[in-house]
Amino acid sequence: MNRIYLLIITLFMMLASCSNSNDDVEQGENGNTNKECIVALWQDSDKEPENVVSFAKDGTYKIILKKSDYSYFFSTGRYLVNDGKVSCKDNFVESTSKEYTFSIDTNGTLRFEGIVFKKVGVEENALENKLNGRNQKYGGYTMGGIGYTSGEANYYVKFTNDYTAYKVFEKVYYKEPSKNSSKQTLMHYVYFDNHLYLAEEDHSYSPKYVVDLNESNCFYYINEKGEKVLP
Repeated sequence: MNRIYLLIITLFMMLASCSNSNDDVEQGENGNTNKECIVALWQDSDKEPENVVSFAKDGTYKIILKKSDYSYFFSTGRYLVNDGKVSCKDNFVESTSKEYTFSIDTNGTLRFEGIVFKKVGVEENALENKLNGRNQKYGGYTMGGIGYTSGEANYYVKFTNDYTAYKVFEKVYYKEPSKNSSKQTLMHYVYFDNHLYLAEEDHSYSPKYVVDLNESNCFYYINEKGEKVLP
């Protein structure tokens, strides 16, 4: 009786070992697809280093994908990982909320949207945001006539947090403050590598603005004519 019992136990352990072995093979073929593996800053390892995705431990993401020389898709929001898929819910543009298939290859690269990305940052802190909390003027002019100045008009972007901003146009009258006016437009943005991607709340495409905080016109991109274009 004891021999039969030992034989059953031995067979059970052999079956369990085979099952674990198969699981290891499946994971090796398909790559890792859990949340811990995707948390990082990733950059296109092949054609377009401007393609960048970031998945943070706190469940937030940022995506920048180049579509043309003057058009970049970008998205920010929250994500969930489940069974090799990452569901990204955009903060602003509901139509761009999407479920993506992804995998981490055995060499540590990320396959996402048909693009192979390499890890370039351990955490979301690699996306350091120097604009957060700033009211940054990028243009303006004086108002008045010949020989006198009545006031000034200013263009600036007010960055309220890590992904929300307001584009502001204001007029300030020096002697008639009752005429002062201000118009704000809600925007969303991503800042990466000294460049800004900025669009109104219901849009997901932006030029790639150069950011130079030492210049008066500190946000601009160069169009096909070689001209500086402001937001």
